Amino acid sequence: MSARRSSVTLSEYVERRNGVPLGARGSLTRMLHRSLGAATFAGFWRYWNPIWGYYLSRYVNLPLRTIMPAAPAAIA
Repeated sequence: MSARRSSVTLSEYVERRNGVPLGARGSLTRMLHRSLGAATFAGFWRYWNPIWGYYLSRYVNLPLRTIMPAAPAAIA
């Protein structure tokens, strides 16, 4: 097992989050249904914009984790 995780593509990430491929028929409807039907704000945000979450995680949170612990990097 390697120490480094394999990269997840944007398409794979969106499919994992929404259950349907990026741009597939019904993906917008499913995203709206899941996000607006969430019981908490955290649940809402998890489904609301998976593309923003992907880029935020990959290009902001991961680089910050190289210079600070994971918890402060998640807040920053």
